[in-house]
Amino acid sequence: MLPNLLYLIICLVHLASGEKAKLTVTQTPQDLITYGGSLEISCSHNIPNYDRLLWYTQSKAKELIFMGYLLGENGYPEEVFQKKIKIHGNANKYEGFLTVYNLTLEHSAIYFCAAYYTSLFTQERNMFALLLFLLLPSLDLGLKQSSDLFITEGFNVTLNCSQIGTSHNSMYWFRQRPAGSLEPIVYSYVKAATWEKDFKDRASTVRNGASLDLTLYKLQSSDTAMYYCAKQDAHQCSPTYNLNKNL
Repeated sequence: MLPNLLYLIICLVHLASGEKAKLTVTQTPQDLITYGGSLEISCSHNIPNYDRLLWYTQSKAKELIFMGYLLGENGYPEEVFQKKIKIHGNANKYEGFLTVYNLTLEHSAIYFCAAYYTSLFTQERNMFALLLFLLLPSLDLGLKQSSDLFITEGFNVTLNCSQIGTSHNSMYWFRQRPAGSLEPIVYSYVKAATWEKDFKDRASTVRNGASLDLTLYKLQSSDTAMYYCAKQDAHQCSPTYNLNKNL
């Protein structure tokens, strides 16, 4: 069973299209959210005459899904989201909010806020992408993990894992994408590494005694997942899992 607490972090990734503009994104509350709780994301911009804010979501590398929009002070969620979200704020003042209710792991996704000019009969819009991260408490006090990271698509990231008080020869990295099963990434025995084929050409490890650092190259939105570090001694029939990092 998953732990009861769920940490969420939202960060600005990129300005996908349109003119240069200033965008401010915040999340409340900043510290932690529980399963079944709610999350509020705010989005504001400084583009004159763009008087409508649109919200989209994209999960598990699927197509973009339109969630609804804010016009003036009125929110208009799509029918499928009407009992799941609230869209509110004042689009005439270039600020809006998206509240998501009854949070579960499946809410891990990329969320898009778009500023739209309703006076134009064109599809001109400024779209901003947000990455949503899930972080769970450590499951094994015998492993020390990286501090929280904010990573944009196309960049590299190194996840650190070191044993505390032990020096087992066998160490592992796994990951679990939203609503997916546990995927092995790499198995390390002393200095030798055995890779899963999907990661062999886009990742590397550095083994230094009781530590195993994993580097992922050119991150994609599909790399959003929970990342687990594990250790195993000769007397264990299964590895002990520790959640290291979620991208």
